[in-house]
Amino acid sequence: MQQRPGMSLHIIRLAMGAGLLTFGTGAYIASRMRPPDTAPAPENLTWAAWGIWGVALTALTAWRLLRAEQVERRDPTTLIVGWAIGEVPALFGAAYLLVTGQPALLLAGYVVFSAAMLLFPARRG
Repeated sequence: MQQRPGMSLHIIRLAMGAGLLTFGTGAYIASRMRPPDTAPAPENLTWAAWGIWGVALTALTAWRLLRAEQVERRDPTTLIVGWAIGEVPALFGAAYLLVTGQPALLLAGYVVFSAAMLLFPARRG
């Protein structure tokens, strides 16, 4: 059975999205099963999280501008690197949720990942 061209990119996108949603859901459930923590989140961890979010947005923008021709040709390496850049804030947001019980950075990470999926589409059109 021969695979359609570009189908593997769709499978990779689906796997990345499913993995993020599964990890985020697991982090949310795990954070709700423990007693609430009344201590505030460590300030350094919060700054690091927002720093990662900002660096990822900057990197996504720069990668898209610098690799515009490759994106238009649907170069697999360029697309996958773009998606991976967008995945980082969501992964860190899930880890942050596990540590602090605060889901805001996970949701912000999902926004960055969604932006990466829009900036680096797998098909033309």
